[in-house]
Amino acid sequence: MPKAPSTTFTHVRAGDWQSPNNPHALRRNQACHQCRKRKLVSTHPADAKRPCTTCIRSHAYALSHAPPGAQMPRARTAHMIWVIPDLSGLQQQDPPEGRLEKLENRIAELETLLAESAAQGRPSHIPIDPSLLPDSGHNVQQMRTCPPLRPHAQTGALNSLAEAAALSVNSHQMQIEEEIPLHVPRPHPIEENMPGPELLRHLVEAYFSFNADANRLLHRPTFMANLSLPPTHPRFPVAPLLHAICAVGSFYTAAVDPAPKPMRSPFPMDDPFDGRHWMHARKPYSFAEAQVKYAQETILGFGHVGSEIFQAVQAEILLSTWYWASAKCAYMTISRSLRSCTPMGLNVAAPFQALSGSSRPPSLLSPPKTALEEELRRNAFWLAYASERTMGAGHGWALMLDDEDVSQLLPVCGDDFDEERSVPSHERQWSHDHDILIRHPPRQTDPFILYIKSCILISRVKNFNSRFRAKYYAGDPATLPVGPNGERTPIKDIRTAPAFTELNQLINDFQSSIPPHWKRPVQNGVVNAHLFAAVTTPHLAIILLHEAHAHIESETCPSSLRILTAARGILNLMYDVCATSYNLSLLGQFVVAAWFMAGRVLIRFLRIAVPSNATQHTATLIAELDFIR
Repeated sequence: MPKAPSTTFTHVRAGDWQSPNNPHALRRNQACHQCRKRKLVSTHPADAKRPCTTCIRSHAYALSHAPPGAQMPRARTAHMIWVIPDLSGLQQQDPPEGRLEKLENRIAELETLLAESAAQGRPSHIPIDPSLLPDSGHNVQQMRTCPPLRPHAQTGALNSLAEAAALSVNSHQMQIEEEIPLHVPRPHPIEENMPGPELLRHLVEAYFSFNADANRLLHRPTFMANLSLPPTHPRFPVAPLLHAICAVGSFYTAAVDPAPKPMRSPFPMDDPFDGRHWMHARKPYSFAEAQVKYAQETILGFGHVGSEIFQAVQAEILLSTWYWASAKCAYMTISRSLRSCTPMGLNVAAPFQALSGSSRPPSLLSPPKTALEEELRRNAFWLAYASERTMGAGHGWALMLDDEDVSQLLPVCGDDFDEERSVPSHERQWSHDHDILIRHPPRQTDPFILYIKSCILISRVKNFNSRFRAKYYAGDPATLPVGPNGERTPIKDIRTAPAFTELNQLINDFQSSIPPHWKRPVQNGVVNAHLFAAVTTPHLAIILLHEAHAHIESETCPSSLRILTAARGILNLMYDVCATSYNLSLLGQFVVAAWFMAGRVLIRFLRIAVPSNATQHTATLIAELDFIR
């Protein structure tokens, strides 16, 4: 048997083997060269029709390990033989031992480069584009806030030798030095759960055009300019803020469908936990509900790493607006947005910081760089404060932040804010000024500032009602009436307490101190939502203060007269606004709550008027209630 050549082999085409000049042609009933080299007995002799089993296996191996550029026969025949190859023009493939050696050398080189980069102070992790991650179901926005994975936490197949080398480094080499800032690249928010660019801009413009708080919470020219930047730009608005704006902006446009109302539910329709209706019906989220869900998820992500936390607070304030407008349980969201302002130092301004030293800075935020940034932070706090105070007027729960913990400047006028003008602090009013509610400097008074002052007034009424009993039993002199001889006597009527008298007078003084040109919120058919709320608040404050002490059946009860006059004062404001074409839903939820309180007072008087056969008084009350309804 001729000896087979012992070298690297390749295949020869069947046509070349059949050539009569080929010296390696097989005779009939002769084993192929491969079998003869391995000294194997073929299952059947090669007859040019049925190749042996060894030849089949060899052909399959040759096909899968062919070098680049080699032309391999696809048909398995017995004419496949092994000859000394002619490798001119073809790149030979190294044996397995050589390839492993090259891989080991390459890994060693990469480890050396990684060690050198760590010694020079450069981050030792390899940045990966979030769009290339295999799990596209997760929110890419959350990847912005997640720290780099440790080597033992990364799973899955290795796609490159660089990843293999990175995983072979010890864990202490992957830790980022404290003095090296970590800049995580921003993913493209529109590619995930954000609406398309056209719909997004439409919702943002609708929000700025119809929401009364929009031009105070955000600076419209600056925000729209940032929105025109590429999504990866550092000044591009963050995802939670955009999601929240989309949710609130959906109230003012027909471009998206509103949330469906529950038609059948075993729970009461006025259940504060309205999520039970959704769980019972198992309906999909509407557009606004989905945007609220995405905003909440991304807010948590930003809060975990402390990134863009101020914009996250702005998003919380917007979410509280959406929850209240959607008749959902907004108490927790509103309270959280106000409490989040405290560690950021938004409730105080220099020099009114705590006296005691602390290892923590007075604010989690860095000092503002511009006057606009400072005013945006101040406006965000006052809007969170106003939302919590106005909603607190309708329930008996405690407020989240005491007025004594607020030492902040009032906002600037709208013109100064729009023009980004800085106003010195000595020309402005502080929240703790004793005459803040009765003095209104012309250059520092506008509808929004009056609205904030009215919220401070309603807060004082709320605190009086909720804390009076505790202060009385603690012996607070403000809760004990003064007798004829100047001594403190046990109280018989709360209306005789000094605190009640002082607060009642403060409401009257605030109402009478409003400048004349600001007392009418409807002028020439134009309605100012902030001014409408500001002039409505004193009437509501009187109702909240006197309603619990009013004896409707008594004709001489002063509290009954006060609440009836206040209810009709609210009704007169309703007459003015309904005489225009203004959309009443743009006034906000606080005004609607005041209308409800006025209607409740009128119903109390109607219940007394009907049995007493006061026909004219009954007809007047019924007409007033019909108008509110």
